[in-house]
Amino acid sequence: MVLTGDDLRLLPLSMRKANLERLLRGRPQGIFLATFERGDIGPNLFRRACGMGLEGFVSKRFDRAYRAGRCDHWLKVRNQQHPSIGRVKRSFQSVRRPSGDYGTTMTHPSIQALMQQILDRAREYADLTRQHEQVMNRLVQPDCSVEERADLERQWQLIVEKMAGLSD
Repeated sequence: MVLTGDDLRLLPLSMRKANLERLLRGRPQGIFLATFERGDIGPNLFRRACGMGLEGFVSKRFDRAYRAGRCDHWLKVRNQQHPSIGRVKRSFQSVRRPSGDYGTTMTHPSIQALMQQILDRAREYADLTRQHEQVMNRLVQPDCSVEERADLERQWQLIVEKMAGLSD
């Protein structure tokens, strides 16, 4: 998510949505921005989603930055009656755990190697994201000199190139 060259993933969800709302002004009918719902509406909202035949929904913290992959401030709730749940369960029938739930055993060496590569990339991406945030935070400081700004912009470009390389 980039707006005028700025990476918006570091902004909290509330600010990303405000930017998106501004971009969508005058949008064609049928395109809308979901509003924030606060309070103890989760159970009722979930029942309504199930009643509509939806697979479920994702709850996100409005005060948190975007982070790829699983994180503790996104909560995915699935309708256990949705047809997709049955397909997933059937695909894991052969790896049913003794506890009765479903999952993969991830024991094959090639799968383990792939998982390690994914974890390594995720760690590197997280490190680059932290570096990116530090550079961006310094760039907006009023006491940032012209020379420092030029150096920070070079650092920013290198970080962006490294991030792009990780997505290949």
